[in-house]
Amino acid sequence: SCRRKLLPAVADMRDAPPKQSEPLDEDEQARIVDALGRERTALARPARLVFCALNVGLAAACVASLVALLRGTSSIGVPGDAPGGGSVLAHQAYLSASVPGAAVRLVAAYVATAVTACCSARVCLGSAGARARRAAAVFAMLPAAVWARWLLKLRAPLAVWGIVVFAAPLSVAISVSVDGDLRALDAGVAELDSLRYKHKAV
Repeated sequence: SCRRKLLPAVADMRDAPPKQSEPLDEDEQARIVDALGRERTALARPARLVFCALNVGLAAACVASLVALLRGTSSIGVPGDAPGGGSVLAHQAYLSASVPGAAVRLVAAYVATAVTACCSARVCLGSAGARARRAAAVFAMLPAAVWARWLLKLRAPLAVWGIVVFAAPLSVAISVSVDGDLRALDAGVAELDSLRYKHKAV
């Protein structure tokens, strides 16, 4: 990736002893740093928008699932049907037939996942502060706290685990990873820009 190529270059410029050959002049150094900056921008902006859109889509899916749940499982499938049938929302009927108070638990999971996805979208855009990150981490744990014991007891299919439990923490983990990589890329380009002035001073 661009980050893997860039960070070693930063380390080389920082650690390598001065060479006897003529250094690049100021214009050549500026062109190299500007090219890296353009490459960074071309990579970072689409990446942030794509992962933000994925999180927004997850939040929208949670809202749609919540609406379908409030309308009743009769419009989703036959209670007791295993998930993975004809409906994407078959897990609602499956869990409603197997778990006491499943509707309330599903509402909690959908709301928590939607809030997590919204916070993760801000993380992807690089605009999330510490409060939004903490909120995402807390809400991401709620679906597991509400559902893990019951899904283990039911030996529920992996698809149900993915929809009800894993979606929220995966949203946070991927968003934080993307944001961290892109911030490291920004820092690498900034360090290269500062190093050219240090070399000039030497």
